[in-house]
Amino acid sequence: MAVWIVNVLFFKHCIYLVIYSLFRCCQLVSWWLTGVQSHLKSCRNGENYESSAQFLRVWIKSTGKIINVNLRHHFLSTHVRFVHPTYALQKHVTLMTVTDKEAIFSVTNESEDVLNVRNWPFLFLAQLPTAKYLLIMPISSMIKLGEELGDPKAKVIWIYHTGRCGSTAMSQVFNSLPDLCQYLNQTACFLWI
Repeated sequence: MAVWIVNVLFFKHCIYLVIYSLFRCCQLVSWWLTGVQSHLKSCRNGENYESSAQFLRVWIKSTGKIINVNLRHHFLSTHVRFVHPTYALQKHVTLMTVTDKEAIFSVTNESEDVLNVRNWPFLFLAQLPTAKYLLIMPISSMIKLGEELGDPKAKVIWIYHTGRCGSTAMSQVFNSLPDLCQYLNQTACFLWI
């Protein structure tokens, strides 16, 4: 039964990749005609910082695996608008992936609490099914945003863990403490106290 589920996921993902490839070709032509592509290029070159984060609406999601690092091509999405990089600082926006060129954030409904370990034991498991929008910004904009914010005003504890080490139990204990925000992901658990 488990093999059948994996095969179905893989088959659906193969169909998705064909659709995504065709859609992406049309999308790039559309972005070139409307000026979105030239704006993205200037943002990657370090210009237009104030409008360098691209806000995309997610229509279809597919990874082909149950557990995966989510990348841009796992989301069939359309351009909505450009926003200021500080949009990423909102509570319902979580960092999903950082590549060598861009940072990709998952934007959920404001009512969805993806950081609550009772609903989602790991953030990366929550991001794919709950993502309604994506926020994508060039690395240069993310670095500039970090420089503008400066050092954290709260005490930050970084706990590194490997799988099967009790991290879920630890996160449930930390989740019950007041005035504490945690970011639990595959390789790191960040706590803001």
